[in-house]
Amino acid sequence: MKTIAVYFTDPHFNGYPFNKEEYRSAYHDLAAMIAEKGGRFVIVRGLDTYREGMTFSRYWAFENDDFRLHDEPISVDMMYDKGEDFVGDANTRFANDPAFDAVCSDKELTAEMFPDLVPVTFVAHAASELDGVLQKIPTDTVVAKPIDGAEGRGIFIESKKDIAKHVTDFPYLIQEFVDTSDGIPGLVDGMHDFRMVCINGEVVVSYIRTPAEGLRISNVSLGGKETEVLIGDIPDEALNMMKIVDAKLSRYPRRIYSADFARGKGGNWRLIELNAKVGLSPLSMGKNYRHFYEKLTDLLLGEAYGPA
Repeated sequence: MKTIAVYFTDPHFNGYPFNKEEYRSAYHDLAAMIAEKGGRFVIVRGLDTYREGMTFSRYWAFENDDFRLHDEPISVDMMYDKGEDFVGDANTRFANDPAFDAVCSDKELTAEMFPDLVPVTFVAHAASELDGVLQKIPTDTVVAKPIDGAEGRGIFIESKKDIAKHVTDFPYLIQEFVDTSDGIPGLVDGMHDFRMVCINGEVVVSYIRTPAEGLRISNVSLGGKETEVLIGDIPDEALNMMKIVDAKLSRYPRRIYSADFARGKGGNWRLIELNAKVGLSPLSMGKNYRHFYEKLTDLLLGEAYGPA
């Protein structure tokens, strides 16, 4: 029986992401599916519990439809890294190639890889560069992002004259603002982003995220709403862009990631960002989520990236 471990940075069981009921429910669903396929699912938390290779000093195992703490060491077969500080060593076996994780987490690298797909993008490496970078952005409203941020943290959408009040740490990515207020015909009215999750070249689930009232960032962690779009209903423009993205990433044969797109004014689609630490949603969210979980489970129970 293979033991699959998901790692979170927060050392407390009820810490992120289990401070939100929908995420806790999602990991129950994943654990149950792994058990159905003959595997064992555990959660490991906090860098202080890591020993070496595939060993941790404590863990929570999914048993009798719930997670139970085991205050003892465990050696696992596969690491699904959902944390922000885990590195591992030469003997750690990951679901994703760490080099692939790095490609997806580095927004500057994403912009360099897909210059024809992303919004106009520049990086200010110091405060002295910010004014010059802003002059190159064609929209009066700009988006500022940390190079390697996640969950919408540190993202600011402001006018050029106001953005300097918020961007005080560098380097910072500065992009043109994609105005999505025209929505996607037949799918959503108003502001949005469109996410596709891809596993080894197959789009396994897709959904629209819409921001909470008063916000322009659609992350579910910030109160955004997630609405499934069936695979057959994905707009051709978005799907064609997804194929371009995955073709370039196919050098990494094992890969799970999401790609976020947005439809701007006049139907102009743009790639917003990639994410190799894909967030999970409960199976009850839509029809294709079970297919997503089945493909993810197969990936996690398959051969890991790294030494055997």
